[in-house]
Order: sequence, then C-alpha cells, then structure tokens
Amino acid sequence: MNLVELPDTQVGNDPDTGAPAISIDWQDDDSLDIALNRIWNTIKNIEISDFTGSALRISNFVDAWVHLDGDADRNIANDGVKRANIATGGADDHVRIGIDSNTADARQQLNGAVGTLDDMS
Repeated sequence: MNLVELPDTQVGNDPDTGAPAISIDWQDDDSLDIALNRIWNTIKNIEISDFTGSALRISNFVDAWVHLDGDADRNIANDGVKRANIATGGADDHVRIGIDSNTADARQQLNGAVGTLDDMS
C-alpha cells in the first residue's frame, strides 16, 4: 500500500487527545483498518490501489476510491462514506458500504465493479 503525504495541519496529532488524524492499524497479517480520526469532512478523500491483505476497512472518509486487481478473496468495508468507487478483481469478494451524509437532501454516489454481483451488500 502506498501512502500519500498530507500537510501537517491535517495529519498532526490532535492537541486535546494526542490522537493522529489518520490511523492505520493492522489487526493481524491480513486485516487492515484505516480511519479518519477527525470530524467527518476534515480530510475528504482516500484512494487505495494496492492491497494484498484479505480484509480492508475504511472509516469516516467522504470520498473513497478502492481499485484492486487480482484473484484474492477480500472483505472490504467502507463506513461513513458519501461517495465511493470500489473495484475488485475476479475473486469471491464481499463489499459492504455504510453511507453517511452531511444533509438530508445531499446526494450520494456509489459505484462498484466486482467479479460477480453477489459480492456487493
């Protein structure tokens, strides 16, 4: 996975809690949680184009792009997203998207390209 550098004003530790703006936590050798630890919409975008694990969870980003190739079976969860574009390879993947919005009349856009339609929920 390649990481992008962000300005210190966005990724510095919270002065009150000391928590980083983004946490990247490996749960084991195969499972990764990436979470925005600031107010929703502080950092809008995340893009992941390379991931070799079997479980990926992304939380609190407004826009999330996940484009993965290959035939590995993966579980992908995207929580707190307003717009998402998720593409996986031809394996037996499971994709779950939890939608958030900043207003009742806001529009959400979700795009998915997975091996088979039974991969989405």
